[in-house]
Amino acid sequence: MKNRMILITILAATIISGVITGCGSSKDTTAKAASTTKTEKSSDTDKAQTEEKKINGFEINVTVDNGWDSDSTPAILHVTSDTVDFCHAITPDAEGGKGSTTVSLANDTYTVEFISPLNHDGSAYEIFDMGTAQEITVEYGKDMVIDCEMTQIPADKVTDEMIQDIVKKTQDAIAKGDDTLKGDAGKDTLDKLAENVQNSPNASEETKDMAESVKTETEVKAPEAENQTENKTENNAAENNNVQNNNSQNNNVQDNSNANNNTVQNNNVQNNNAGNNNTVQNNNNTQAPAAPAPEKPVEKPSAPVVSVPETPVHTHSWADHTVTTQEWISNIVTVPDYKTETTGVWVCNCGAVMDLSAQDAHGMAHIEAGEPANGHDEVRTTQVQVGSHTEDQGHYENKTTVDYRYCTGCGAKQ
Repeated sequence: MKNRMILITILAATIISGVITGCGSSKDTTAKAASTTKTEKSSDTDKAQTEEKKINGFEINVTVDNGWDSDSTPAILHVTSDTVDFCHAITPDAEGGKGSTTVSLANDTYTVEFISPLNHDGSAYEIFDMGTAQEITVEYGKDMVIDCEMTQIPADKVTDEMIQDIVKKTQDAIAKGDDTLKGDAGKDTLDKLAENVQNSPNASEETKDMAESVKTETEVKAPEAENQTENKTENNAAENNNVQNNNSQNNNVQDNSNANNNTVQNNNVQNNNAGNNNTVQNNNNTQAPAAPAPEKPVEKPSAPVVSVPETPVHTHSWADHTVTTQEWISNIVTVPDYKTETTGVWVCNCGAVMDLSAQDAHGMAHIEAGEPANGHDEVRTTQVQVGSHTEDQGHYENKTTVDYRYCTGCGAKQ
């Protein structure tokens, strides 16, 4: 009987051990599956975010007809969207008249416009096509090219209002500029702007003083400071990723704790059936460690937004530009042709002029009448018509025409 009780106890312990092992294995498999599902979802989210942040570069070409060189201020591209607002400078090549650059942007829709350069003599440019803000859409993997054509406005046609507009927009561009308008590049742009305004024949003293003030008072950021800001942004992103990873790990700990608790409960049930009360007490005292509270990322104050007053919209006032030319008015006439002939004649004292062959007869008539027959010979030249020809005996008259139209405010042409 004693041997039979021992055998029953061993069989019961074996069965309980098998049940406990089976339950633990099943719960562990479920926990691993849940963890795998979370990892896959996280991977899909990261992949989607990566797709959204793909960067694409597009080429920008600026071409002018005359005057743009190393002494001019750069042509400035202004790019805005819901998430970005920056300016990028394009400088002329060594030969002058052309400039190219490349700007990288993420997939999105942007508004772009250009700010006219100011040349050393005070001339500026009318910007065709890109003179007003244009909307572009950047698509990853798709080549994009923006061509901006500018026509020179002579210095004497650039008004004081136009110069003030260029000064204000260039100052704003320095504040919003990327590395092409920071450091020495930004200072060089302000120096050229102030000098070229001084050379403008139509710039008022107020405008010249404003350009000098912009040169000395505008803060030009250093490229290094910008790089440090980018590094801080990257570090903050890394810290946020670490916090998210810690939260995921804490969730896994909680899931494992639940699995352990279920195992404890199963042990309690089986052990009670076997009559092992000590095992039940030990399992009841077992507790899973509490999950640490997730760290809250420190929010950093955003950079202050500088409000720049908008420049009033200019309305063109068109007028005719006229030019006066000399126009020939034709008049065809027939003109006779002559030749010169020389002949000898007899000139009588009575005044008669006759051919030498008639001299004797004329003198005899005077003698018969009791009059003296005196006279003398002369050589005379005469013009004899030998034909005719036609000539255009017309004259010039003044003619006024309109060669182009121009804006009386800004000097733009059409």
